[in-house]
Amino acid sequence: MKKNGFTLIELLAVILILGVIALIATPIILNIGDDSKKTSATHSAHLYVHGLMNQIMVDKIKSDFNPTECTIANGNVSCGTKSIDYNPSGSKPTSGTISFSNGDVTGYDLCIMGYKVIKNVDTVTATKDSICTAQNSNTSQEQKCTYVDNDSSSSITRGDKVSCPLSCTVSNCSNSTKTESFYVMSTTQNSVIMLSEYNLNVSENENLYSGTPIGYQDSHVVGFDYGTVKFDSSSTQYNSASIKGYVDNYALALRNSISESNAIGRLITGEELGCSSPSYCPNLTSVDSWLYSTSYWSSYNNSDSGIWCVLFNGNTVLVLNNNSDGFGVRPVIEISSSAIQAP
Repeated sequence: MKKNGFTLIELLAVILILGVIALIATPIILNIGDDSKKTSATHSAHLYVHGLMNQIMVDKIKSDFNPTECTIANGNVSCGTKSIDYNPSGSKPTSGTISFSNGDVTGYDLCIMGYKVIKNVDTVTATKDSICTAQNSNTSQEQKCTYVDNDSSSSITRGDKVSCPLSCTVSNCSNSTKTESFYVMSTTQNSVIMLSEYNLNVSENENLYSGTPIGYQDSHVVGFDYGTVKFDSSSTQYNSASIKGYVDNYALALRNSISESNAIGRLITGEELGCSSPSYCPNLTSVDSWLYSTSYWSSYNNSDSGIWCVLFNGNTVLVLNNNSDGFGVRPVIEISSSAIQAP
């Protein structure tokens, strides 16, 4: 009687044929996948660069702004000394440079999606790069702020200390990512309002400390001499004062670092200082000491009659008859509660 089935030789032959097919097909399939990723990286770089160019053109219309090169570090964009508020959806470069001439893109060298995408004139290449891959892996992990529960209340309350990662995009940062700290002033249902622990390092009025202004917090900047600025050369109104630019740039860097589009920056108000009228503010030594640990400008009673500031000795909040003095820039930052993770 005839038996159904395969002989051992027939089975070995089938296995051998399948092995040969796999040996031929695998590199082809892998190459197709790699080519697809290269194409995606190249396309994403193109969309990002031209979107940035459009943003620069908008800024150019608003002001005399015509950069020749923009730098990307940790996903944040700066063109010269100006930070660009550009955070499109989709894949974004983690680092690189983009060159412009008369408003046109002349070339770029970007790390995006783990590939190094380079454009020179009309040639675009995309190659797998270990540094770009590492950067892409790091950015895929969402960064959030954390807090120290000082009163053991298991919730964020006044006086708790919040720490946030902040990507440094200027060349003289000692680390690419800094940790900035804040004191919680108040909370709402969906947001946290907090005061920066230190003043920003924004100016060198006195050479008392061998540092370089980077626009981020600096423990050496106590509010007199080094790191201080005038409120403005002529205006006493915060929204039109030059000091607002420092606060806005800082808030932008923080927004980009923790992917928190709702983060906003401003100066402390009279109500937050406990001022009961435009002519009176309390002695601050009776309140939280961190509120007067530095000297800094406020946005309270900014009228033609003067500008208020906080003195680090906590004795009073002064009314200045002019804005010729230099004090610190100490931003108040408001972020979503969801941007802060539990300790």
